[in-house]
This record gives sequence, C-alpha cells and structure tokens, in this order.
Amino acid sequence: MFEDEEMCTNPFTFKAVYDQTDTNVICYVAVPAEWNGENLEIKALPLQELNALNQNLYNRLTIRTNDTKHLLHAQEYFVSKTWFESSQYAASSVKTLLKNLKISEAEYNETGIFVLRSTIMNPWYFTAEEAGKDYLMDFVLTLHTYTRGLLNEE
Repeated sequence: MFEDEEMCTNPFTFKAVYDQTDTNVICYVAVPAEWNGENLEIKALPLQELNALNQNLYNRLTIRTNDTKHLLHAQEYFVSKTWFESSQYAASSVKTLLKNLKISEAEYNETGIFVLRSTIMNPWYFTAEEAGKDYLMDFVLTLHTYTRGLLNEE
C-alpha cells in the first residue's frame, strides 16, 4: 500500500481520539513513531512539539482565504481542527488518548492537545468507483505525504 514506507527515516502514525466512532467525523493526531523490532510504537514527545506538528499539518491542509498562491478550488482535501483543553475536557475524559500519546496529565492540563478533524463526505463518493477513484485512500496518502514532509524538515 505505502511502497516507500520502509524508506521513511521518520516513521509516524495517526492516532484516532476514539477507537470507535458512529459518525462520519474522525478526530485524530499525527504522531511520530519508532520501530521496536517489527512493531511501530508511539514516540514520546513533548506535547508542545506534538501540537506544533499537528498545527503545521493543519496549516498545509486548511482553507486559506487570504492565500493567493493556493486557490481554494485547487486544494483537493481539507482538514479542520479543535483543541482539547482541561477547561472543557477533564484529563480523566481523555485519559486513553493521553496514554496512547504518552502525554502526562500535567502536560495536558498546562498545554492542551491540538486535534485534527476530518469529515468523510464527498458528493461524488458513490460514483467514484466507476471512475476508478478512491477518495478515502487518496486523502490518507495526502495526509501521509504532508506529514512525512513535515517530519523530514526537522
């Protein structure tokens, strides 16, 4: 599926906020990872760095109203964002996410988590198969391309 994945010097993954969702909206965090034998494991990272990575990814895949270089209709995919902050979401309500991202409760309470959000919807989604287009796979590949680029810049 991702032919160049073994060449990725800075592996990463996307961690969903919830293991199961009952809507077409998914909230997730791009997170650096590292190989431990054959297992890809989340890399412990200061929360400010993790938030910066996701903010940069958001900036590359958001609607740019004042950017004349990148026209709205030329951008194939978009993401939105939200912040999980202790004033709205107690650490106990996101404890599984904190554990999965290797973030301490204290760090979360101080900083909050920048979360990416995507809605899987497209007016042509059901006719895409006839056209040989897989929008979901293309979106995932786009996320991987931008995330890999950001991690390789560091």
